[in-house]
Amino acid sequence: MDNKVNYTAVGLFVLLLSAAGIGVTLWLAAGGLERSEYRGYLVYTTESVSGLSINAPVKYRGVNIGQVTEISLQPDNPELVRLLLQIRIGTPVKEDTVAVLSAQGLTGIAYINLTEGSRAAPLLTMTAGEEYPVITSRLSLISQVGSGITGLMDQVSRLANNTEQLLDVENRSSIKNILTNFEQLTAALTEHSEALEQAMKNAQTAMQNTAQATESLPKLIGDISNSADAVRSMADSVADTAAKTNELVAEGRNFSRETLPETGMMIHELRELISTLRNLMVQLERQPNMLIYGTTVRPTGPGE
Repeated sequence: MDNKVNYTAVGLFVLLLSAAGIGVTLWLAAGGLERSEYRGYLVYTTESVSGLSINAPVKYRGVNIGQVTEISLQPDNPELVRLLLQIRIGTPVKEDTVAVLSAQGLTGIAYINLTEGSRAAPLLTMTAGEEYPVITSRLSLISQVGSGITGLMDQVSRLANNTEQLLDVENRSSIKNILTNFEQLTAALTEHSEALEQAMKNAQTAMQNTAQATESLPKLIGDISNSADAVRSMADSVADTAAKTNELVAEGRNFSRETLPETGMMIHELRELISTLRNLMVQLERQPNMLIYGTTVRPTGPGE
């Protein structure tokens, strides 16, 4: 019996077994038989992904639906972090689904959480120019709080600088002068408070009198109009009387010569009275308030 060992055959067997083991390991690491059950999606984010690692879970409403298979920087924009996710087929990843970097409990293990999309939204499809569909990202709560604190600190710093500029030597002197003037004004108002109160009462009384005068104005204008009508009626009566007197004179031609001069003088006076009343009517029409304030003397012109 030949006990001699063929070392060449043994070495070849070991090499083939090792290669097979390495292939199986790589295949299992890549997903194995379940590889066809997952679909790739991309997520781009501007926040730090510190704590997130390869094979970190991807969750949808708390259920593991996949894992992170690649973390890299976008070649043409280093400010963007590129995440490649493998998500189980059948997961309702829609156009309004959002990916958020989250931390799990007290352990702080980072994972990607997908928010639920609306029922009416269509499923996410391929994005032009990309190898996989792109899920929209949103800053995590920690990043939002950090950004808010940073912005608040910037505002506080600017406020402190503005306050420091406001309270320099020159402005402090100006503020002190303003406070001094205000204190003097307050003291003066306190000292003359009784006079101010009396002035306010007088002003209120004047306003009440003005209101009463305004209410009486329509009645006064009506009285003036009635006075003008009365004067016009009196003028008409005087004119009628003069006409009748003329008729009487015409019929009384047989009066004696002693009565004729007296009658002519009376007619002349009546005519002057009629002329005066007519002039009065003209002035009342031009200046109705003359019955209250009297006539206004027109200033004489040059050479008058």
